[in-house]
Amino acid sequence: MLQPITSKNIYAISFSLRISPQRLSRLHTNPSPGAARTLNMRWPPWPFSSSSSSGASESSPSKDSTSSSWWPFSPSDPPKDSPSFPPTSWPSPSPPHDLSYWFTGPNLFGLTVITTSLLLTRKLYTLYLRRYALATSLPPTAYKPSKPHTLFGTVTSVGDGDGFRLFHTPGGKLAGWGWLPWRKIPLDRKGIRAHGTISVRLAGIDAPERSHFGKPKQEGADEALAWLKKRLDGRKVRCWVYKKDQYDRLVASVRCAGFGGGWWARDVGLMMLNRGLATVYEAKSGGVFGGREMEIRYRRAEGWARAWRRGIWRGSMGDGWESPRAFKERTAAAGKGGKEGKEEHGGKS
Repeated sequence: MLQPITSKNIYAISFSLRISPQRLSRLHTNPSPGAARTLNMRWPPWPFSSSSSSGASESSPSKDSTSSSWWPFSPSDPPKDSPSFPPTSWPSPSPPHDLSYWFTGPNLFGLTVITTSLLLTRKLYTLYLRRYALATSLPPTAYKPSKPHTLFGTVTSVGDGDGFRLFHTPGGKLAGWGWLPWRKIPLDRKGIRAHGTISVRLAGIDAPERSHFGKPKQEGADEALAWLKKRLDGRKVRCWVYKKDQYDRLVASVRCAGFGGGWWARDVGLMMLNRGLATVYEAKSGGVFGGREMEIRYRRAEGWARAWRRGIWRGSMGDGWESPRAFKERTAAAGKGGKEGKEEHGGKS
C-alpha cells in the first residue's frame, strides 16, 4: 500500500529522492510543474516505514484525484491532466551475437588493425626481444647462412682459443639490461648457471688446441687464449649464427667494439688470423664463413700472417710444425691406438 508523507518517513523519502526534507515539504504542499516528472513516477512502498504509519495509510487512503497531495506523497493516483512522458528505450550495452556485426566497415577495419598489430608485435619480440638461455633453445629457423640470426650479449667466460660463453641480452640497454632491477647480468657462477649461457664457437677459424681430455696442448694455445680473453671477456658482442655443431655450440661470426670503447666493430676471427693466432678452418665438412667473400678475406689474412711469420707461423718453416687440424687428427689417432693397445694387452693377460 502506498504511503503518505509523515514526520516519521519524511527523512527516508527525502534521502531516496536526493532532496532535502524542507524542499520535500514544499513540493508536497505546492508541487511545481517542474517537479511533475519526478512526482509522476510510480515509486514502490518505502520498506523502512513503521507499522503504525503503514496501518494509518491503509485505514485512510486519499481518493481525491485533484488534490495536490498525490503519489508519491499520498496513495492516490496522479491527476488526469498531469504531464506524461513516453517510455525511453535504451540501446543494448553489449554487441549482438551475430558475426555479421563484426564484418561491417568500421568494425572490420578495427579488427584488422588489432590482428596485424598483435602479429607484428609477436614477430618483433621473437626477432629482437626474446632471450635464449641455451644454444638448444634457438628454433631451427635461426640457422640460415644466407640470412643468419643475430644474438647480442655479454661474454661471461673464454674457455678456448676459438670459443666462449655468451649471456644473451636481447635489446641491450634499451630493453633494460644492466640497469633494471629484474634484468641484471649475473657475474657469479651460481647466477650464470641459473640463467643459462650459450656456448659459441668462432666460425671459419681453428685455434691451437689446449690440453684437455688427457691430450697435450699445442704450441701457441696459451697465446691465443690470452688474446681472446683480453679481447672478449666481460665485453658486449654481436654474433651472426650460421649453424649448431655436434657439441651444441653455435658456430657464428663475432664482432666486438674496438679497445677503449670505440664504435667501430671488428670481426674477431679475422683479427686472430691477421695476428697469426689461428688458421682457416680446414675440415672436410662443417666449415662456414658467412659467404664466399668472407672466406676469401679469411684466407688472404692467413696468407699475410704466414708471409710475415706472425704468431703460430713463426716456426712453420721448421720441421715438426703442424696446423691445429693436423694436431687434432694426430692426437685423435694416438688416443684411438692407445685405447686399442690397452684392450689388446688386457685380452692377452
